Amino acid sequence: MPREASQEKGRVGARTAQRWLEATTFIELPWNSYKHEAQCEIECLGDSIKMFDLAGYFLTEERTPVSVEVKNVDSEDHLREKFHEFLAVAYSSTARRKLKKRADDKREFMWVSWHPFGPMSRWAKLSSTEEIELSLTEYPKLLDGQVVDTSILQEVSKRIWVLTFNQRQETLSLDAEELDKVMAALSRKRTTL
Repeated sequence: MPREASQEKGRVGARTAQRWLEATTFIELPWNSYKHEAQCEIECLGDSIKMFDLAGYFLTEERTPVSVEVKNVDSEDHLREKFHEFLAVAYSSTARRKLKKRADDKREFMWVSWHPFGPMSRWAKLSSTEEIELSLTEYPKLLDGQVVDTSILQEVSKRIWVLTFNQRQETLSLDAEELDKVMAALSRKRTTL
C-alpha cells in the first residue's frame, strides 16, 4: 500500500477509535499524533521517544492518562510484532518514570486493532507479565541495558487494554450530538465543562 494511502487509513482508524472510545463516556482523547505530536509522545528508557496514535485520560476523579495505539488493518500481518513493540514501549516508559524517580502517573495503554492476531490460544494472556517479558526480549533496546523488574511487569500488566474493533460497532455508539447531551448530564464530565 502506498505511504499516503496507509497514512490516510491510519488517520481514519485513529478518528474512528477516538469516536468509539469517547462514546463509552468514560474516556476523553483530545490529542492525536497527526495534529498534537508532543502530547502523544512517550519517553522510554535510554531517552528514546515513541509515538502513540491517541492520548487522553479517563473521566474519573484521578483523570488517569491513557495512550492508545490504533491499527486499522485488514489482516493479522505483522500485528503480533507490532503488539509486542507496544508492550515493550509500555514497560519501558513506566520503568523510565521509576528510574528517574518521577511520580507515577499510572498511565494506561490501550491497543485497538481491526483484526485479531494469533495464536488465539494466547488471546486471554496478551496482557500477562509473561507476554510483556517476551516482548522485551524481542525489543531489548527499549530496556537500555536495564534488568527487567518484576514489580513493574505486574504494574504494566494491569494497565494494558487489548481491544478489537469491528466496523459494525460504530452503529452501537452514540453520535457526536447524542454524546454532547449525555456528557453534559454526567457528573464525571461536569468538572471539565
